Amino acid sequence: MKFKDLFVYFLGSFILVLIVASIVSYLWNLIFYATGSVDWGNSFQLSIIFSIVLPWLKWMSVREEKRGSKKN
Repeated sequence: MKFKDLFVYFLGSFILVLIVASIVSYLWNLIFYATGSVDWGNSFQLSIIFSIVLPWLKWMSVREEKRGSKKN
């Protein structure tokens, strides 16, 4: 997996998780606290964590597939 692919996957994961986390945070606050606010701190934390972990897992699976195909 090339660095460019890894970076694109990182950026896509970051944007997707940021959108989903902010929507969930907004709905949570709206339903349980009756305030329509977004907790941006937690949304960014989740986005950063998942955008690091998900590309790393993808890279590891691609690497494992390449190793498996070399052994056969």
